[in-house]
Amino acid sequence: MLISLGLALLLTEVFPGRAMVRTLVLLPWMLPPIVNGFLWGWLLNGEYGALNGLLYQMGIIDEYVTWLRNPDTQIIWVAVVQTWTRFAFPTIILLAGLQSIPKDLLDAAKVDGASSWQSFKNIVLPLLMPSFAVALTIEFIAAFQIFDVIWTLTAGGSAGGAINPFTKTLMLYNYELVFRDLRIGLGAALSYLILFLSLGVAIVFVTRLYNQAVKS
Repeated sequence: MLISLGLALLLTEVFPGRAMVRTLVLLPWMLPPIVNGFLWGWLLNGEYGALNGLLYQMGIIDEYVTWLRNPDTQIIWVAVVQTWTRFAFPTIILLAGLQSIPKDLLDAAKVDGASSWQSFKNIVLPLLMPSFAVALTIEFIAAFQIFDVIWTLTAGGSAGGAINPFTKTLMLYNYELVFRDLRIGLGAALSYLILFLSLGVAIVFVTRLYNQAVKS
Protein backbone atom coordinates (compact mmCIF):
# COMPACT_ATOMS: atom_id res chain seq x y z
CA MET A 1 0.00 0.00 0.00
CA LEU A 2 2.91 2.35 0.68
CA ILE A 3 4.20 1.69 -2.84
CA SER A 4 0.78 2.54 -4.25
CA LEU A 5 0.60 5.73 -2.18
CA GLY A 6 4.04 6.84 -3.34
CA LEU A 7 3.17 6.20 -6.98
CA ALA A 8 -0.18 7.96 -6.63
CA LEU A 9 1.56 11.02 -5.17
CA LEU A 10 4.10 10.92 -7.99
CA LEU A 11 1.42 10.67 -10.67
CA THR A 12 -0.39 13.75 -9.36
CA GLU A 13 2.66 15.82 -10.27
CA VAL A 14 3.13 17.24 -13.75
CA PHE A 15 6.34 16.06 -15.43
CA PRO A 16 7.44 15.00 -18.92
CA GLY A 17 6.33 11.48 -19.76
CA ARG A 18 3.65 11.27 -17.07
CA ALA A 19 1.21 9.58 -19.45
CA MET A 20 3.81 6.92 -20.27
CA VAL A 21 4.53 6.32 -16.58
CA ARG A 22 0.80 5.91 -15.89
CA THR A 23 0.59 3.32 -18.66
CA LEU A 24 3.60 1.42 -17.31
CA VAL A 25 2.12 1.44 -13.80
CA LEU A 26 -1.06 -0.17 -15.12
CA LEU A 27 0.76 -2.80 -17.20
CA PRO A 28 1.29 -5.45 -14.46
CA TRP A 29 -2.37 -5.20 -13.45
CA MET A 30 -3.60 -5.48 -17.05
CA LEU A 31 -1.68 -8.72 -17.59
CA PRO A 32 -3.44 -11.88 -16.36
CA PRO A 33 -1.94 -13.19 -13.08
CA ILE A 34 -1.00 -16.46 -14.79
CA VAL A 35 1.06 -14.51 -17.34
CA ASN A 36 2.80 -12.54 -14.60
CA GLY A 37 3.54 -15.81 -12.82
CA PHE A 38 5.12 -17.40 -15.88
CA LEU A 39 7.14 -14.27 -16.71
CA TRP A 40 8.58 -14.10 -13.20
CA GLY A 41 9.01 -17.87 -13.18
CA TRP A 42 11.21 -17.61 -16.26
CA LEU A 43 13.14 -14.76 -14.64
CA LEU A 44 13.73 -16.71 -11.40
CA ASN A 45 14.30 -20.19 -12.83
CA GLY A 46 17.16 -21.89 -11.01
CA GLU A 47 18.63 -23.44 -14.19
CA TYR A 48 18.29 -20.83 -16.92
CA GLY A 49 16.68 -17.82 -15.25
CA ALA A 50 17.60 -14.34 -16.42
CA LEU A 51 18.20 -13.13 -12.86
CA ASN A 52 20.78 -15.85 -12.22
CA GLY A 53 22.43 -15.12 -15.55
CA LEU A 54 22.69 -11.41 -14.78
CA LEU A 55 24.03 -11.91 -11.26
CA TYR A 56 26.50 -14.54 -12.48
CA GLN A 57 27.82 -12.28 -15.23
CA MET A 58 28.24 -9.46 -12.71
CA GLY A 59 30.19 -11.76 -10.37
CA ILE A 60 27.69 -11.44 -7.53
CA ILE A 61 27.03 -15.20 -7.38
CA ASP A 62 29.39 -18.10 -8.17
CA GLU A 63 26.66 -20.57 -9.15
CA TYR A 64 23.01 -20.43 -10.08
CA VAL A 65 20.61 -20.13 -7.15
CA THR A 66 17.31 -22.05 -6.96
CA TRP A 67 15.34 -19.06 -5.72
CA LEU A 68 12.00 -20.87 -5.71
CA ARG A 69 13.13 -24.10 -4.04
CA ASN A 70 14.67 -22.51 -0.97
CA PRO A 71 11.78 -21.73 1.44
CA ASP A 72 13.56 -18.62 2.75
CA THR A 73 13.93 -17.00 -0.67
CA GLN A 74 10.74 -18.44 -2.11
CA ILE A 75 8.43 -16.64 0.29
CA ILE A 76 10.24 -13.35 -0.43
CA TRP A 77 9.92 -13.71 -4.20
CA VAL A 78 6.29 -14.81 -3.99
CA ALA A 79 5.58 -11.64 -1.99
CA VAL A 80 7.48 -9.54 -4.53
CA VAL A 81 5.63 -11.03 -7.50
CA GLN A 82 2.24 -10.75 -5.80
CA THR A 83 2.96 -7.11 -4.95
CA TRP A 84 4.03 -6.50 -8.56
CA THR A 85 0.77 -8.04 -9.78
CA ARG A 86 -1.55 -6.10 -7.45
CA PHE A 87 0.03 -2.70 -6.70
CA ALA A 88 -1.55 -0.90 -9.67
CA PHE A 89 -5.16 -1.24 -8.52
CA PRO A 90 -4.69 0.52 -5.14
CA THR A 91 -2.64 3.12 -7.01
CA ILE A 92 -5.65 3.90 -9.22
CA ILE A 93 -7.95 4.22 -6.20
CA LEU A 94 -5.53 6.44 -4.27
CA LEU A 95 -4.84 8.57 -7.35
CA ALA A 96 -8.57 9.15 -7.78
CA GLY A 97 -8.78 10.10 -4.10
CA LEU A 98 -5.89 12.55 -4.42
CA GLN A 99 -7.38 14.18 -7.49
CA SER A 100 -10.69 14.67 -5.66
CA ILE A 101 -9.06 16.77 -2.92
CA PRO A 102 -9.84 20.48 -3.52
CA LYS A 103 -6.70 22.40 -4.42
CA ASP A 104 -8.07 25.42 -2.57
CA LEU A 105 -7.37 23.67 0.74
CA LEU A 106 -3.74 23.04 -0.16
CA ASP A 107 -3.31 26.58 -1.51
CA ALA A 108 -4.77 28.03 1.70
CA ALA A 109 -2.45 25.90 3.82
CA LYS A 110 0.52 27.05 1.74
CA VAL A 111 -0.47 30.69 2.22
CA ASP A 112 -0.69 30.09 5.98
CA GLY A 113 2.90 28.85 5.93
CA ALA A 114 2.30 25.11 6.16
CA SER A 115 5.09 22.90 4.86
CA SER A 116 4.52 20.13 2.33
CA TRP A 117 4.68 17.53 5.11
CA GLN A 118 2.19 19.45 7.28
CA SER A 119 -0.22 19.77 4.35
CA PHE A 120 0.08 16.07 3.63
CA LYS A 121 -0.35 15.01 7.27
CA ASN A 122 -3.19 17.37 8.20
CA ILE A 123 -5.11 17.70 4.91
CA VAL A 124 -4.24 15.08 2.31
CA LEU A 125 -3.97 12.02 4.56
CA PRO A 126 -7.28 12.51 6.45
CA LEU A 127 -9.18 13.17 3.21
CA LEU A 128 -7.54 10.13 1.64
CA MET A 129 -8.68 7.72 4.37
CA PRO A 130 -11.90 6.65 2.55
CA SER A 131 -9.83 5.73 -0.51
CA PHE A 132 -7.41 3.83 1.74
CA ALA A 133 -10.35 1.95 3.24
CA VAL A 134 -11.68 0.98 -0.20
CA ALA A 135 -8.26 -0.17 -1.42
CA LEU A 136 -7.49 -2.15 1.74
CA THR A 137 -10.88 -3.86 1.71
CA ILE A 138 -10.57 -4.91 -1.93
CA GLU A 139 -7.02 -6.15 -1.44
CA PHE A 140 -7.99 -8.02 1.72
CA ILE A 141 -10.75 -9.83 -0.16
CA ALA A 142 -8.38 -10.49 -3.07
CA ALA A 143 -5.91 -12.08 -0.65
CA PHE A 144 -8.38 -14.93 -0.10
CA GLN A 145 -8.38 -15.61 -3.84
CA ILE A 146 -4.63 -15.74 -4.54
CA PHE A 147 -3.87 -18.81 -6.61
CA ASP A 148 -2.49 -18.18 -10.11
CA VAL A 149 0.81 -16.53 -9.22
CA ILE A 150 1.74 -18.91 -6.41
CA TRP A 151 0.74 -21.97 -8.44
CA THR A 152 2.87 -21.02 -11.43
CA LEU A 153 5.85 -20.13 -9.23
CA THR A 154 5.78 -23.05 -6.81
CA ALA A 155 4.07 -26.02 -8.40
CA GLY A 156 2.37 -25.76 -11.74
CA GLY A 157 4.75 -23.69 -13.82
CA SER A 158 8.17 -23.97 -15.40
CA ALA A 159 9.95 -22.00 -12.69
CA GLY A 160 11.31 -25.08 -10.96
CA GLY A 161 9.69 -24.17 -7.67
CA ALA A 162 8.42 -26.42 -4.91
CA ILE A 163 5.43 -26.38 -2.60
CA ASN A 164 6.14 -24.39 0.57
CA PRO A 165 3.69 -24.46 3.53
CA PHE A 166 4.38 -20.76 4.13
CA THR A 167 3.19 -19.81 0.63
CA LYS A 168 0.15 -22.09 0.57
CA THR A 169 -2.97 -19.93 0.40
CA LEU A 170 -6.55 -20.98 1.08
CA MET A 171 -7.29 -21.27 -2.64
CA LEU A 172 -4.20 -23.40 -3.25
CA TYR A 173 -5.06 -25.63 -0.31
CA ASN A 174 -8.62 -25.91 -1.62
CA TYR A 175 -7.32 -26.91 -5.05
CA GLU A 176 -5.19 -29.66 -3.51
CA LEU A 177 -8.10 -30.95 -1.45
CA VAL A 178 -10.39 -31.30 -4.46
CA PHE A 179 -8.11 -32.23 -7.36
CA ARG A 180 -5.24 -34.04 -5.62
CA ASP A 181 -6.82 -35.64 -2.56
CA LEU A 182 -10.34 -35.91 -4.07
CA ARG A 183 -11.88 -34.68 -0.81
CA ILE A 184 -14.76 -32.98 -2.58
CA GLY A 185 -16.90 -32.37 0.50
CA LEU A 186 -14.12 -30.71 2.50
CA GLY A 187 -13.12 -28.66 -0.54
CA ALA A 188 -16.70 -27.45 -1.00
CA ALA A 189 -16.89 -26.50 2.69
CA LEU A 190 -13.65 -24.53 2.41
CA SER A 191 -15.02 -22.76 -0.69
CA TYR A 192 -18.04 -21.63 1.31
CA LEU A 193 -15.75 -20.49 4.13
CA ILE A 194 -13.75 -18.34 1.71
CA LEU A 195 -16.99 -16.93 0.30
CA PHE A 196 -18.38 -16.05 3.74
CA LEU A 197 -15.09 -14.48 4.85
CA SER A 198 -15.07 -12.28 1.75
CA LEU A 199 -18.73 -11.35 2.20
CA GLY A 200 -18.16 -10.61 5.88
CA VAL A 201 -15.34 -8.19 5.15
CA ALA A 202 -17.38 -6.50 2.40
CA ILE A 203 -20.48 -6.17 4.60
CA VAL A 204 -18.52 -4.66 7.50
CA PHE A 205 -16.87 -2.17 5.15
CA VAL A 206 -20.10 -1.14 3.39
CA THR A 207 -21.93 -0.80 6.72
CA ARG A 208 -19.26 1.45 8.20
CA LEU A 209 -19.08 3.51 5.02
CA TYR A 210 -22.87 3.93 5.01
CA ASN A 211 -22.92 4.97 8.68
CA GLN A 212 -20.21 7.55 8.08
CA ALA A 213 -22.14 8.94 5.10
CA VAL A 214 -25.32 9.21 7.20
CA LYS A 215 -23.48 11.02 10.01
CA SER A 216 -21.89 13.47 7.59
